[in-house]
Amino acid sequence: MIPNSRLVSLLNSVFADVNMENVQLCLNIWIRESLPCEESAFAIISSDSENCHVQIRGVHKLSPTIHAGRVQLWRHAFRQGDELSFQNLPPKMKRYVKNIFQLDVSDPAITSHAIYDEGGSNLVGLLFIRHQSLITKQNLDPELLTAHVQVAAALISMVITTETTTGHVDFAKTMLQLFLDAFKRADDLHDVASTLCATAKKLILCEECNLYLFDRDKNEFVLYNEKQLNQQRLPATDAVLNEVLSTLEIFNISRPNDAADEAQTDHSKKVNNRNLTTIPNLGERHAKHFNTLAFPLAKKGEIMAVVEMHNKSTTPNFTPNDVNIVRMLQPFYVTCFAHSLRLKCLKEINKRLATSTNRLAITGEEIEEQDALALCLGPIQNIERFIISFTYSVHGMPIYYTLKTAMAMFYDMGFMSALGIERKKLARFLLKVKEAYRNVPYHNWYHAFSAAHFFFVMMKQIPEIRKFYSTLECASILVACFCHDMDHRGTNNAFQLQSCTRLAQLFNNEGSILECHHFTQAMAVMHAPESNIFSQLSFSDFHTAMSIIRNVIQASDLANYFRIQPDLMKLSKKGIDLTDEEHRYMLRSLLMTVCDVSDQVKTWKTSRAAAARVFEEFFAQGDLEKAMNRKPTEMMDRDKADVIKSQLQFFDNIILPVFKMISAFFPQMESVYENGQTNRRCYEIMQQLSLFWTPYQNR
Repeated sequence: MIPNSRLVSLLNSVFADVNMENVQLCLNIWIRESLPCEESAFAIISSDSENCHVQIRGVHKLSPTIHAGRVQLWRHAFRQGDELSFQNLPPKMKRYVKNIFQLDVSDPAITSHAIYDEGGSNLVGLLFIRHQSLITKQNLDPELLTAHVQVAAALISMVITTETTTGHVDFAKTMLQLFLDAFKRADDLHDVASTLCATAKKLILCEECNLYLFDRDKNEFVLYNEKQLNQQRLPATDAVLNEVLSTLEIFNISRPNDAADEAQTDHSKKVNNRNLTTIPNLGERHAKHFNTLAFPLAKKGEIMAVVEMHNKSTTPNFTPNDVNIVRMLQPFYVTCFAHSLRLKCLKEINKRLATSTNRLAITGEEIEEQDALALCLGPIQNIERFIISFTYSVHGMPIYYTLKTAMAMFYDMGFMSALGIERKKLARFLLKVKEAYRNVPYHNWYHAFSAAHFFFVMMKQIPEIRKFYSTLECASILVACFCHDMDHRGTNNAFQLQSCTRLAQLFNNEGSILECHHFTQAMAVMHAPESNIFSQLSFSDFHTAMSIIRNVIQASDLANYFRIQPDLMKLSKKGIDLTDEEHRYMLRSLLMTVCDVSDQVKTWKTSRAAAARVFEEFFAQGDLEKAMNRKPTEMMDRDKADVIKSQLQFFDNIILPVFKMISAFFPQMESVYENGQTNRRCYEIMQQLSLFWTPYQNR
């Protein structure tokens, strides 16, 4: 029987400071004095680890803690009973126990006791008692020993329950504060992302936490918890991000050479309470990351973002308990992030509509109803055979004839009947698009019509295009060609960024500033009832058309071409898989690039005239930058530019590679590629003859 005075003293000491460390110290002192014994030690089993560690031995706090084996080994051992003598332990577990007490003797008088939770089913701790000798152990009343173990088990179990309850309360408080902070700043996605990351670091104690927004249109992840002008973008093929994107699962990742107890760890890509994932080739981005915990923010099966945490601070790896915390965090995080994302989209739509309304209010007045009637009521002309040529230049056409020819393209390809396009709406659409182009030297209506004409010729001359893509897809690409430079100001994306223009403020977070603006302008026309040529489509088909138009317009930024060029190169060699949407996207992007620069591979006269218009626009931007006390790039400085050298570089880096690549997909384009080679040779001859040429010589 336990003396009441000592038990009361124990309880007073325990309840004076109810925490696990204090309770272990009080119990160790009480057990030593009451049994008596030499020393005792506890190994508390938490959900954080599958290994047992002793933190307190007697009255000594151990740093570092002493490893006491894997929990599963002790669970198996205690099937024989709740008390095990040292002699009955397996050899491996004997080494663990002797190490706890730093003993060299071969047969110490130590007993090991199981501590279960209040329900008596879950092993929550181990109690190791080092008796004074085997004789004293044999003479010890078994009931007295059992009573001490039961008291210890009850108090340890009580503290675990208390700390768990306190943890839940603290978690609830943290989530409440998270909601308050996130919804207070809900209109700023960067702030919300930063709040989510800060909360995760607080709960899971790691060195670094980042949130990556998934840009579905570009198939990229964008770092979103830092405000910066040029945000870090990562491809969806990134090792860790791709794993989360593909499975929508939580990933607890360790480096193979750093994983704790890797030999006993099951390698599974799906995280559960026991397993770590090891991915050998994480890439340079993770060079300083010893471990990573990544989880998705997804709604209705659609991923919005991925949160990555790196370098756990308090344990060798992220633990199963960390994974459980993440599971609890996910619904809260999804709610906060989805709400902020929705506000961001609404905010941008309102800004764009305001911009579009202001711009189209001007053009709308210029589009007379009689102009629309005249365009749609006249006979649809047949497109002359000489126009259906890769070398034909549209720049000599009168404006009205370009509009009539554009109308004829839609009829000729069968788009009118197949998609239910109304003639009068098409007329208004074309007039609005034409009026949205500014009177700049190069990026004007003629350039847009030239790109659309070249795609039309490709559809006529290369039957495979109509086989590769549906009627809706081909019509969407043609529309994108007409719209791909709407409201171009004659200045490039770099100028928008450096000048912090209104467009840069609106679209910088989405990548290509001007291309986003061009698409917004196109949407303003397409959403106007009187000019929505796709109004007869189903909701699903209309959404598909808008997505294609957006992607194709975005592809007109040469930065996009350089981004996908390596993948296009591989695709041109192994062939295209028409069932792979990524392959279809990349080929559509290449088609836009081809049409966008097509004037350079027509006749030498056309190519040279196109270059003249380009440099006239470049020099106008250079003059503007000088007026703003900024130094233009050499190519845009009319006093320094070497036009012939720039053209040769343009042909070598863009024109010839692009047309060589499209020829790999469509052999009919080989003659066009040869035209490009001829034009490059002309520039080369001019350079060899030391001829000096400026755009003004082409006027």
